[in-house]
Parts: sequence; structure tokens; C-alpha cells
Amino acid sequence: MPEMSDIHCIACSVFREELKALQERGLLDLNIRFLDSGLHVKPAELRERMVPILESELEQGHEVLLAYGDCHPHMAELMERQGVARTCGFNCSEILLGREQYRKLIKEGAFFMFPEWTLRWWDIFSMLLELDLGSTAEVMRDMHSKLVYLDTGVVPVPKEKLKACADYCSLPFEVLHISLDNLLGGINEALERLTDERRTA
Repeated sequence: MPEMSDIHCIACSVFREELKALQERGLLDLNIRFLDSGLHVKPAELRERMVPILESELEQGHEVLLAYGDCHPHMAELMERQGVARTCGFNCSEILLGREQYRKLIKEGAFFMFPEWTLRWWDIFSMLLELDLGSTAEVMRDMHSKLVYLDTGVVPVPKEKLKACADYCSLPFEVLHISLDNLLGGINEALERLTDERRTA
């Protein structure tokens, strides 16, 4: 595990159960604050929520790890701040899957379903996307060929909700069993960057 200082983590709630599992296994020792994963579809609001928290942490002398992908248009600016590092990956799917598997599934037309999102898929599709239900389903069919549920093994697969979402979209679905290795590896790499920055400061 990388050298630790007073590092706080701001994370997407899509990783909530997975990060808690890593903590319980003794593989992660961070103070974590979660932001609602629904903010992914409202990037400007995500930035508005994230930046004040990050600045407050820095003012208190904490280093900050962002467990996020490139989830709002100003994320790169945050990475230029001293004492800030982010998990590598375009989005949460790539962080969990790794680049190679992520790109392969994207080429196959996959839409990724996370454990946390699947439990609230109706809200995500109908309210957070701010589309009427008919157009949401149509957009899904136009852009994707299947739903891929990322089963991290931390919580039971919500089969009924997953099937309901797939039926609504008129798309097939599959369950992909994955480990937490890529997520943990991405976090440790970000922690290493903070450690290196601290040593050279």
C-alpha cells in the first residue's frame, strides 16, 4: 500500500459498496465522502458540488483523492492543483473494468449497469435524464445493443430490477463478474502520485 498522509477521498456513490468492502477487507484506509452518482448526468452541477468540498479539504491541509473518471468538463483543472490526484479512467466503467475490456465492450454496444444504478434505474432514466420515458427507451435502443451489469460480488445481483430495465429498453442483458482489482489498483496509483508529489515538494 502506498505511503499515506492525511488524504481524504471524494468519491462517486456508484462506488459506495465497493469502497466500503475494500475498507472492511483492510485494503483501503481513507476518509471517504460520497457524492450522488446521479450527478453524472448533470456535469455542471457535479462540478458545483465537488469544487467547494475539494477546496475545503485543501484549506484544512488534506490531500485529496478523487475516485472519479473524467466526469465534468473542468476535471483536468482540478488535477493541476497541488495535493490532488484522480483515479485514471474515462469514466466509472473503465475504472472498474480496465481500458482493454472497457473498450472491447463499448465496441459491442454495451451500456453498463452498476449495482447502485440498477437499484434506481427508473429514477436515473426518467427523472435524472429529464427525458420522457418513451424517448429514453428509444435513445437506449438507438445507441446500445445490450445492457452489461458489472457484478463486483459485493452485493447480490438485483435480477428483478435488471430484467425490468432490460425489458423497458427492449435490450438483452448479461451479468459480467468482475473483481475489485482494477478499482483498488487505480486508487493505489493515485495515492502513489500524491506520495511522489509530497516527496518532491
